[in-house]
Amino acid sequence: MNIKRFLLLSLLWMATAIPALLLSATSQAVPAIMLPDSSFDLQITPYLSILEDEHSQLTIDDILTPEAQLKFTPSHSDNLRFSLSDSSYWLRFSITNPYSEDQNLVLSISNNRLENIEFYEYKAGQLNHQSSGGLTKNKAQGSHRQAYPFLIEVQAKKNQTYFIKIHSKTAINTLLRLQSNDQFLQSQQFDFSILGMALGWVVATAAFFIFIWYFYRFHIALISALYCSSIFIFIPAWLGQWATWFPQSQAWKSEIILISVMISAILQTLLTIKLNWNSDKVLRALNGIVLMNCAAMLSYLFLPSGTMTLLMLATIIITNISLASILLFAKSENERAQFFLLLGHVIVACGILLSVLTTHNLLAFDFINNWAGIILPLAMISCTVFANLSIIEQYREKRDQQMNSSDVILPELLAKLGHEFRTPINGVMGMSELLSDTHLTHTQRDYLETISLAGRDLLHLVSEMSDFAKLQSGRINLDHRAFDLTNCLSQCMNRYQQEANRKQIELVLDIADDISPRLLGDKNRLQTIITNLIAQSLRHTESGELELKVFRVGLNNHDGIFFQVQLSGSLIEHDELRRLFRTMAGPQEQFAHVNLDQGLGLIIVKRLVSLMEGSIEVETLTHHGCSITLFLPIKQELSERVEEDADLLSGQRILIVDDNSTFRGVIEKQVKRWGMRADSTYSGKEALALMRNKANLGEPYDYIVIDHDMPIMNGIQLTERLMADNDIEPKPMRIMLTGLGIGSANQEAKEAGIQKIVNKPVSGRHLKEVLLEFHKLIKPLIMK
Repeated sequence: MNIKRFLLLSLLWMATAIPALLLSATSQAVPAIMLPDSSFDLQITPYLSILEDEHSQLTIDDILTPEAQLKFTPSHSDNLRFSLSDSSYWLRFSITNPYSEDQNLVLSISNNRLENIEFYEYKAGQLNHQSSGGLTKNKAQGSHRQAYPFLIEVQAKKNQTYFIKIHSKTAINTLLRLQSNDQFLQSQQFDFSILGMALGWVVATAAFFIFIWYFYRFHIALISALYCSSIFIFIPAWLGQWATWFPQSQAWKSEIILISVMISAILQTLLTIKLNWNSDKVLRALNGIVLMNCAAMLSYLFLPSGTMTLLMLATIIITNISLASILLFAKSENERAQFFLLLGHVIVACGILLSVLTTHNLLAFDFINNWAGIILPLAMISCTVFANLSIIEQYREKRDQQMNSSDVILPELLAKLGHEFRTPINGVMGMSELLSDTHLTHTQRDYLETISLAGRDLLHLVSEMSDFAKLQSGRINLDHRAFDLTNCLSQCMNRYQQEANRKQIELVLDIADDISPRLLGDKNRLQTIITNLIAQSLRHTESGELELKVFRVGLNNHDGIFFQVQLSGSLIEHDELRRLFRTMAGPQEQFAHVNLDQGLGLIIVKRLVSLMEGSIEVETLTHHGCSITLFLPIKQELSERVEEDADLLSGQRILIVDDNSTFRGVIEKQVKRWGMRADSTYSGKEALALMRNKANLGEPYDYIVIDHDMPIMNGIQLTERLMADNDIEPKPMRIMLTGLGIGSANQEAKEAGIQKIVNKPVSGRHLKEVLLEFHKLIKPLIMK
């Protein structure tokens, strides 16, 4: 009995002691980690024992069996590297705390692309689950070098054993670190500082590219800025920081990386396209690369995640190698930019290749693998910066060469051409004047007016060429003589009346009351400036209204005059107009050399304004209008002469009928200045009602000013209704304003009852002369 009892007790002891001894023995296959007495940062990968579960079927109880414990093998390597498989890997290590106080530590695991991590503590013969990590857990992470941190508390005078289970369908390349709390925080701070500096560099270069695009309008700079934007999204996603900042984005990490990488590849290809290749084959190849990347990005919708990752890597490598080959063997118009882009693609291609081989455990370049997500994009951005700078340098060199050659040849050539052109133009204009003295029909007179207008335009262009030649050579002189301001500006407006009619643009001239009718200055140069401002405004407008306002701000005669062009309506080519006006209003240094793309007119305006010691300011510029103000220090001619017939119009009544509110306001303001009592309306129907009402009150209108082209009831129809209305007696003197030419409207207006036709835009002085003519004459006249 005693022997049997002894045998049973011995078997029972062996059944409980042998597993513990096995665990203790296998634990001692690698040494335990002895905690130091100060802050520390230890790589504990060499202290690990590893068990591969090929089918991922082992449970916690299976791991604790003697058979499983004996299968753990020491690591003895700095990094854990496992090839692509569906296996789970169990890691085991022990920590000894020889001190009398408990120690709080941080265990961190690198590689933020690991899918599932489970952390256990072995205690009292059982594995107790402590924490989880990995992509599938959707939890916040640390920095990329310590992506998954776990807190550990090691009791005093104890040796504790821990198990880690790692499962990932991708290749595993990771490093385990054991750190004191202060070292962990210091490492976190260092990694985030590097990330912050990298993102700051990306933002700064993006702003630099936008600056280049804004001032030079280089498309390659805009594409470079977009590339920086994609990198700004990619770097934090690659390093796993989007999950730290926005935990809900963890589930979309792969998609964010994929889209940002594909977009950056497409943008890099577009950058290469913008180098201006002479070969159609090269352009077709580059467009094919763009289509390949777009197709790869779209295929993500139909392929599994693992396959898509491999496809993405293959596409990126093919893209970089293809672009590098094109940049190496083909030839573009900008070889220096081509070299820098080639350098960038070579660096990126080599870096990606080394990183992929390291990730799949074929090489051991762990530094490149850890920092490739920052180093390679920044290297490509830096090369793109140098490429943009080389394009700017080449542009400036080409421009300087053109300007240096044109500075000598262009002024002499333009002066010679101007002299040669004047002879035939003077012949055309002289014969036109002689022809105007003969008997012509109204249609023929309109044709003659068109010929005369074209001749004046040609003469104006020749004058611009001569002015430009003189400005370039520095031989231009300004006149200082008295001229009639109203006549000067009316000529400027009349020159563009036909074009304004064609575009349905109302031209309005508004000269302030306190402006003297005669100024002292260079009339021809002022007309050159004003006509160019009007021409540029009309060229970029489809419909609306153009008003030229003349006023002064100071009370002193020496303060100068303001000329303001206000454009309201539908603007076309808005960005081009903004560029032209801002260039015109820019600093004089921009015109040290001539850029003929701006047009002779704008170049002359800028230099004439500077020569006359004036200024131009763009006050507003939107899609619905613009306002540009010209200031010139022109003096007003002081005269004590009292204007004849100044009070003849005082107290008389006038009705203004025009569908344009601005024009009505200007005319109404002018006639009130002469002491007249004015009313205005926008429609013919309301005008008839006003005239009947005034006639019934015994206060009939003395004059009516009618716009020819009005909606619903035009000026001719209104006049016919007026003449047929017996309730309106006596009839007012009838003046019609037209922008269609006097000849074309003369006969019809005469038959309707119009007594005077005046071309638009009408100045206040001209309108006053017409009203005084009616006042003095008994019989009405019809202007021919």
